[in-house]
Amino acid sequence: MVFPFRAERGSEYGHPAPVRVIGLGDPDDEPMMDEMYGILCEARLEGKIVTVPLGEIEDAKGKPNRQSVADYSYWFWNWR
Repeated sequence: MVFPFRAERGSEYGHPAPVRVIGLGDPDDEPMMDEMYGILCEARLEGKIVTVPLGEIEDAKGKPNRQSVADYSYWFWNWR
């Protein structure tokens, strides 16, 4: 994946929210993986930096991010 990229945080929270994914979690600061949520990434949401599960990212903009995020999300929700 190429960072940063624009996307939407999943609609399971009521409505999609636009985010700018700026990278994966910092392995020295906090875990990049969570048993329940999978790969974690950092994103800007409404002016704040938040941690978002990569599986909750939808409609990633640009190549190769769109296909990579879609493939991971499909795998995460269907095969993990």
